[in-house]
Amino acid sequence: MFMGRDPNRLSYLKELSVLFNGFSTYEASRALTKLLRQAHSLTTLVIANFDERFVIWDPHMMYALCDMTTLRTLHVYNASRMGMRALGALKSPIETLSVRSCHFEYNDVRPDIMDLAGSLQQPLVHYAALKDFELPPAPYIFPHVHTVHLWHCPHVGIDQVFTSFPNLKNIICVNIDPPGVLREENLLRQVPSGVWPQLAEFGGILWSLYNLAPRCRFRRLKIYDIEPGQLLLLRTVVGDHRPTHLELVNTKRVFGMDRVVNLSPASITHLSICMELEAQPNAPLDSFEMTLIRTALVDCIRTIPVVFLVLRFDIVRLNKPRPSSLFGTAGDLVYFDMPAFVIEAGRRCPSLHYVFVSIGEGVSRWSWKLSRSELKQITLEDLPRDVAQQVMTDNELSFEFRL
Repeated sequence: MFMGRDPNRLSYLKELSVLFNGFSTYEASRALTKLLRQAHSLTTLVIANFDERFVIWDPHMMYALCDMTTLRTLHVYNASRMGMRALGALKSPIETLSVRSCHFEYNDVRPDIMDLAGSLQQPLVHYAALKDFELPPAPYIFPHVHTVHLWHCPHVGIDQVFTSFPNLKNIICVNIDPPGVLREENLLRQVPSGVWPQLAEFGGILWSLYNLAPRCRFRRLKIYDIEPGQLLLLRTVVGDHRPTHLELVNTKRVFGMDRVVNLSPASITHLSICMELEAQPNAPLDSFEMTLIRTALVDCIRTIPVVFLVLRFDIVRLNKPRPSSLFGTAGDLVYFDMPAFVIEAGRRCPSLHYVFVSIGEGVSRWSWKLSRSELKQITLEDLPRDVAQQVMTDNELSFEFRL
């Protein structure tokens, strides 16, 4: 309504989210059609329930969407077959495409987005699989895609990925089949020489990384939701990719992690660990647990050449709702004794030069630079926040652990 009173305002609109539900009306669809035709600066569009209602309520709405030339980012949810076919008629040079929760039997999203091959850089495929197809005489190739997200694509083969996206830098995958035959099949379909020359990041759920098994070296390996009992699996994945940057996110435990990282001592120089810890309301974290975590973290880094260590603690208050409970203060870590931990870590790991600690994404944070005398005595320098942030940025480090 606010935008509708003055049509000139529509020319400044950059982002728009649209939700179609059972209460949507013909008048609303007509209004959206008009908006899309007048939003000449719109670059990001999010559409929930991307289905036949476009045509049922107003056939011109789909034409208005396809005729736009300014869109660069498009997210569609609950897409139907008709909604997916519309993607092939888009005139906008889409760079980032997210397709989520396709509620139909749909084996391959690529034919519908082939017309985007000249511009597409970052597709996210969710609940739709690149699976079980025969490559046509001219394979679908997306030369500009640098990041692909494979979510709930249970049978994807590594050959299907490198054939479709020959210039990838980043692969994110979640919920690829549990361990078994798929990894063995993918190990036989290894990436040809010259494909993926600039690999940067491989991230996702541990089972998925294990199964996709590209056996390529990535600079950054980001692993989520590691469960107790998965250390041997983690050891295999770390050995497959020999990263310099290793991120362990939502780690349920760090005990025994030294057995994992010892496999590849020459490569890991940047280690980031995000731990989710439970605490009673209005009480600091348990002193016994903090002692165990300190010991485990030191054991984790003592035999590898870590230069930069990033620790993030997400404090979950028991009996309190999330996400408001994912915050804390320095008082929550009173029993961790961070300066003592940093000095101990520096003694056990001679290469360690920087330690960054945060609660959440930076509500409370501490940063130190370690210096060593000729007698190997360690002194700590508290880094100002702006200096610490610059060091982290220069070394591709962050307190934000996201897929």
